[in-house]
Amino acid sequence: MSSCKARGKELPMRIAKLLTVLAVFIVLGGCQTMMGPPLGLVYSGVESNKQFDTASDGPPSGRLIVGESCTAGVLGIAAWGDAGLDAALMAAGHKGEPLKNVAVDHSFFNVFFFYYEYCTQVTAYVAQ
Repeated sequence: MSSCKARGKELPMRIAKLLTVLAVFIVLGGCQTMMGPPLGLVYSGVESNKQFDTASDGPPSGRLIVGESCTAGVLGIAAWGDAGLDAALMAAGHKGEPLKNVAVDHSFFNVFFFYYEYCTQVTAYVAQ
């Protein structure tokens, strides 16, 4: 009979330990971002832009190129991809030509702590 009472006390302790571990994962789940967008605990879908101009005069002209590169991760355990500017320019088909009116944007997407994605988007005109 005493073993039944002991088992009855073990279950609430196990549940408390499990909830504590879960709470730690929830709190730390958003701590893996590379830049600094605001993060939601359950969901994040934010964008930020960083723009620079290569000293062009007048309205944009030339061939427009647009590209995106992303990184992703699962549970903070594994992450993959390349969200660098060079990767975004390669995705846009840039072949080393001079660029003008270059705009660089970033987006961050996070669902709870299960999945997150960070992307770099580039838009530019190839100089003629």
